[in-house]
Amino acid sequence: MRIRKMSQDDLKEVLLIEALSFRSPWLEEMFEAEMDDITGVSHAIVAEENGRIVAYATYRVVFDDAHLMNVAVSPAFRNEGRGKTLIRHVVDDCAKRGARTMFLEVRPSNDAAKHIYDAFGFHAIDVRKRYYHDGEDAIVMEVALKKQESEKQGSETGA
Repeated sequence: MRIRKMSQDDLKEVLLIEALSFRSPWLEEMFEAEMDDITGVSHAIVAEENGRIVAYATYRVVFDDAHLMNVAVSPAFRNEGRGKTLIRHVVDDCAKRGARTMFLEVRPSNDAAKHIYDAFGFHAIDVRKRYYHDGEDAIVMEVALKKQESEKQGSETGA
């Protein structure tokens, strides 16, 4: 699985995965806004195998906070570790960019996602009432991000 920046050419496959994954899917314009962000805050990535998009994620890093905005794996490729690999990439990238804490919202009914987030050390900190378009609440979760090994080694050696 290769992880790379999302491009305009990926949107057809990304939007299909999005529609198959969520009751209130993002619109094409929402993905475009994440890709076209010139501030360096927003990041959009895809995971591909054999030229096919199998997963994607969007996230933002603002100073020392990161926010996982959207992540999904194509239904045909679920339960094989791709989501965990993609989230590991996002978490590591956010830490490299200086984030110390990462946040996300997840539906209480999304047990699969909650299980993955738990495995990464995310814990619930709040509930946003009627957050989703259909009125379902969102659980706000956070995790403290660890410094990258290269940063730790540099600080230990005085570099």
